[in-house]
Amino acid sequence: MYELTLILVGLLAGSLLTEGMVLVPFWRSLPMDKFYELHGSGGPRLFRYFAPLTALAVVASIVHAVTDGDIGSWIAASLCCLTFASFFVFFRAVNNKLSAHAYNEADLPKVLERWAIWHHARTFMMLAAFAALSFVA
Repeated sequence: MYELTLILVGLLAGSLLTEGMVLVPFWRSLPMDKFYELHGSGGPRLFRYFAPLTALAVVASIVHAVTDGDIGSWIAASLCCLTFASFFVFFRAVNNKLSAHAYNEADLPKVLERWAIWHHARTFMMLAAFAALSFVA
């Protein structure tokens, strides 16, 4: 179970890092109409990728922590759960508003800046979860 958990957590951490370093700056550079156009096609694709990967990483980390019980596994599972919770605390509502084109030209850059900050926080949590699992080995 350890290897599977490490792979899933690492894949999620790396995917979030890539999104944050490549896609987020690109989205923030776009004019509003182009952003909404790309978000309309890319947003659902990203959700279909990240939703199952996140769920699998969270479940695997919890199962591993329960069955293994060491401190690194519990830290990783906690960080995975916090990352998962961030979707419900912040991302779901904002992403739904982005899908509805609810932000005007003045507000969109501020929203995307806040989105980027939250995204960097969840990326850091997943990188820390991966590190906690790596040091367990």
